[in-house]
Amino acid sequence: MAFSPDGQTVLTGSDDQTARLWDARTAAPRGEPLRHDARVRAVAFSPDGQTVLTGSYDQTARLWDARTGAPRGEPLQHAGAVSAVAFSPDGQTVLTGSHDKSARFWPMSVPAIVDQEHPYRLRLSVEVRTGKRLTDTGAVQQLTYDEWNTRRLCLEQMGGPCDRPTWEEYNAWKQKPKTKKTVVDVECPPATKGGTQDAKQAK
Repeated sequence: MAFSPDGQTVLTGSDDQTARLWDARTAAPRGEPLRHDARVRAVAFSPDGQTVLTGSYDQTARLWDARTGAPRGEPLQHAGAVSAVAFSPDGQTVLTGSHDKSARFWPMSVPAIVDQEHPYRLRLSVEVRTGKRLTDTGAVQQLTYDEWNTRRLCLEQMGGPCDRPTWEEYNAWKQKPKTKKTVVDVECPPATKGGTQDAKQAK
């Protein structure tokens, strides 16, 4: 059991395979149960109160949005029951303890969106964000304005950067049905070694 940092919400774990959020003043449930596949043995709130962490005998720990109850990322997998969970003081790392005789640190960063329709999108996201690219030899090269702007326009046609989504954007992408390849009106820069030229103008 754990209180939110502001003391307004209680988080509980149960043998009924769920964790639940409760109003600390009225004891009324807040949202739907957070479901695991076995008993929930450990719970924690992030320091900012925006995320909750649950550990279960289903051998996973899971992160959830404290407001909506939506999952945040994939389950954190162990080889045994997870019986202890905690956040670091800055909220950027999660620690889990398991019956598999291990404790593990996990970064709280949001995974990049892997756009199967445009494998080149992640690379463009990094290049537009940094203004730099890797050459064929692995050297870092500064982009000119025209090179950067061409990449920016191409990336906009693909839906924008995918390297630093919010949890809400990541969850929406996970639930989005697969669609046909989007037409790109901008001639994108050619891919170098290690990249895929999938972002050229669709015809």
